[in-house]
Amino acid sequence: MAPRVATPTTKEGLLNLLQAMRTQIETLIEHLPSHVLEQTISLPWDERQHTIDAFNQNIGHGMLHVGQIHGIRACGGFPLPAEEPKPPRGK
Repeated sequence: MAPRVATPTTKEGLLNLLQAMRTQIETLIEHLPSHVLEQTISLPWDERQHTIDAFNQNIGHGMLHVGQIHGIRACGGFPLPAEEPKPPRGK
């Protein structure tokens, strides 16, 4: 698991954190061959989309969860109990 990052308390701290996240994403994408982002992929629930769209949606969806986790922590409800394992999609 990745180390927990301190919650920024200033605008500058937030911008620095976002820049660090962008740098990590750029590093991951740099290793992909160019043609990969142009491919169409099939998702387990019978949806098809371009790889670039999948990346964009994944990053946006991840930010949604980050916001929810911060909200839960602010209410004093984190950490949450572990969830039971879920069966793989399509099973």
